[in-house]
Amino acid sequence: MYFQRFTFILLLYFVALIPSIASSYSDYLPKENHYDSSISTPESLHGSNSAYRPSDHYDILIKNGRVIDGSGKVGFISDIGIKNGRIKQIGKLNTASADQVINAKNMVVSPGFIDLHSHADHNLLRNPDMENGIRQGITTVLAGNCGGSPLPIASYMMSAQEKGISFNLALLVGHNTIRKKVMGRVSRVPTTSEQAQMEALLEEAMIDGAFGMSTGLKYIPGAYSSTEEIVLLAKIAAKYDGFYATHMREEGQDIV
Repeated sequence: MYFQRFTFILLLYFVALIPSIASSYSDYLPKENHYDSSISTPESLHGSNSAYRPSDHYDILIKNGRVIDGSGKVGFISDIGIKNGRIKQIGKLNTASADQVINAKNMVVSPGFIDLHSHADHNLLRNPDMENGIRQGITTVLAGNCGGSPLPIASYMMSAQEKGISFNLALLVGHNTIRKKVMGRVSRVPTTSEQAQMEALLEEAMIDGAFGMSTGLKYIPGAYSSTEEIVLLAKIAAKYDGFYATHMREEGQDIV
């Protein structure tokens, strides 16, 4: 297996280069630009925070940013010290030093955003920087949606790793892709042998690190599949704790 399942937990905070606008985000902003000295740091959760002090040296030091951490708590002004690719300290680090200091005054510091419905796999190998996403603060994408995906998953992931893509990548395996590989674009129920071949391809993709299966039941050849076919394949994804994401058969007047 070239890739284990990619984690959605980001090790670094992403500095979102957008000004803080108090009038639009008043529920999340502090009444005053003060440091919150009561917050817990990531390392303290693991019992090792005592090894780091406000005067320590870090690889990266983000200063004066407005931290919105995704927990729902009010935003606060803070510094962030990063060492060996991990956040070591959050708080007032005015005596700390670092190899790189980023002044995030009037900017928001937040965890990277996750795009759960992406088709980045279509162009990722040709455009590995994907600046349209990374410049918006997207640091993780889930691709392979709507029934279409790379296949085999392992070789695509290896190519992406060799290219050096700009964000974390997770993939779903597409039902349309699998069905087309086994049956082409024909409109009929699969034979027992064809169903077994599709299930084997799906299982291989799950072992190679796919997060689940997607369908595009509005598109050819997914539109020709029965509910039973989809259920049997979804059970393979579920066997590996994968999930099912669908582009449903109808989105208009026949939706109900």
